[in-house]
Amino acid sequence: MKTAADKMKDKIDKTKFINPLFKVVNNVTANPETNIENIKSLLVKQIFSTVRWRESILNISSNGVKNFMTRYGCLEDEIEKTVQGVIDGNIINLGRSKSPTRPVFSPRRNKKQVVE
Repeated sequence: MKTAADKMKDKIDKTKFINPLFKVVNNVTANPETNIENIKSLLVKQIFSTVRWRESILNISSNGVKNFMTRYGCLEDEIEKTVQGVIDGNIINLGRSKSPTRPVFSPRRNKKQVVE
């Protein structure tokens, strides 16, 4: 895994990062982060560290977030199991789109997908 992390670090070092508009919760510490250098380091560390997804989601929820977005709907059920009070309408599925700049948005388990 260290080789993969080294490759990831090389790519990250060549990528321009801008200050985030909001706190980024990472899967290494499960805590929010705004410092770009820390975010870069944590992106590399997550390759070989234990994923703390559940703790990340609980941390986000404890800070008042009640609406979640998932990619391809893969974690919708896990969010419902993890966060007390989250219902179908609070989870948005960022589905597949033919254009990388125009994601498909669809409410949870809705059969129609609308491109915005």
